[in-house]
Amino acid sequence: MPIQPIDLQVLFSHLNQVGKEQAAQKDAAILQQASQAGEMIKKSEQQEHSVDRTKEMEQGPEKTHEEKERKQRKEAGGKKKEDRREEQEEEDILKDPDLGHHIDISG
Repeated sequence: MPIQPIDLQVLFSHLNQVGKEQAAQKDAAILQQASQAGEMIKKSEQQEHSVDRTKEMEQGPEKTHEEKERKQRKEAGGKKKEDRREEQEEEDILKDPDLGHHIDISG
């Protein structure tokens, strides 16, 4: 099927419009990518400057250690000052300040 001269006239008149539409489509993709990059930068800056809530610890060694410390604090809070002094004195007696500082290499 041959192309008629009238068809060429119509195609040439629409050529300018088609070129503008294709350029707009290319620019739209670039602008969309740039706007998404800007949003990502804003989110990352916000995360850097914000303080996040701490998550609840899961079951593990850290959790058991923390629970022991809480129990000790509760027990120490309920005891009288005299009991705490006696315990502190017992701990001081049991600790040897020279223990672990001198190494005997003669043996």
